[in-house]
Amino acid sequence: MDFSVLPSQETGSLLKFLAAWMLVLSFSLLAQRRLLSLIRLFAWQGVTLALSTVLVALLTGDGTLWISAAMTLLIKVFIIPGVLHRLLRRLRVRGDVEMVVNVPSTQLLGILLVLFSFVAARPLEGLIPAAAPGMLGIALAAFLLSLLMMITRRKAISQVGIFVHG
Repeated sequence: MDFSVLPSQETGSLLKFLAAWMLVLSFSLLAQRRLLSLIRLFAWQGVTLALSTVLVALLTGDGTLWISAAMTLLIKVFIIPGVLHRLLRRLRVRGDVEMVVNVPSTQLLGILLVLFSFVAARPLEGLIPAAAPGMLGIALAAFLLSLLMMITRRKAISQVGIFVHG
C-alpha cells in the first residue's frame, strides 16, 4: 500500500501545524483554571500527538509508530482522562485550580520558555537528520511548558494530569 499521497513539502507543513497546535494547547493549559477543562485539553493534546504519530507512520512505513499512535490514543485520550474524571467525582472536587502565579505572568513566562527552547535547540537541529527545522524547539518548549504548569499549580490533582502531559 502506497501512502506517499502527500508531497513531502505538504507533509512537513502538516507536521509543523500539528506541532504548533500542540503549543497552542499547552498555552491553553497554562491559562486554564477549571479542572474539567484541563482534563479535556489534555485529551486533545493526546489526539494531536496521536495524529502526528500516524502521519509520521504513513510517511515512513514504520509499523511500530502505528502501535505508538494507538497506545497514545488509548492512554492519553481515554484511560487517563477517564481515571481523572472518576477521581474528581469520587473526591467531589469542583471549581478552579489554585495557581501560585497569575495567568498573565504564567503566559509571559511560557513565551520566554518557548523563545529559550528555540534558541537552545537551534545548534542541535543539524545533528538530528530526521527532525524538521523547528520541531526540536517545539518539543523542548512543550516539555518546559509542562514543567511550568506543574510549578504554577498548587493542587496535586492538576499536577497529575500535567505530569502525564510532559
